[in-house]
Amino acid sequence: MEKKVSFPKERMRIAMLESIHPVAQDVFREAGYNAEIIKGAWSEDDLKRELSSVHILGLRSKTEVRESVLKNA
Repeated sequence: MEKKVSFPKERMRIAMLESIHPVAQDVFREAGYNAEIIKGAWSEDDLKRELSSVHILGLRSKTEVRESVLKNA
């Protein structure tokens, strides 16, 4: 039985940075989410610009999410 969520899954944007394995994208998409893989890391300016429309951010060790970025999210 599928659980109801308060925000439509297909409208949630999931950004996975730094070439996260494609299986992660498949898992999210099969569950009904809008998931995308970005090959590299986002700069601080990219993060500030993009995070306002991202609901879930997946990253590895290269991306640094500083306090100044989170204040703009």
